[in-house]
Amino acid sequence: MKAWKNKLLDELVESVWKTANKHGFNVIKLSTPSNPEDRSIDMFLLREDKKTIHLKIAVDSRDIDYYEQKDLF
Repeated sequence: MKAWKNKLLDELVESVWKTANKHGFNVIKLSTPSNPEDRSIDMFLLREDKKTIHLKIAVDSRDIDYYEQKDLF
């Protein structure tokens, strides 16, 4: 995860990853942004019965003031 330095997104991805594994899904692709300012990622999940899930996980910080954002990211 090269330029991606977003702690909150990192925690979200880890939580989704663990939950997906509990339900038999494996992460087959994780697309992280090349721009460190981008606050979204794509996850592609696959299960043995060929069911797939595509998740777009994003952090919306419009309602958080500048100083709170600096603490989060």
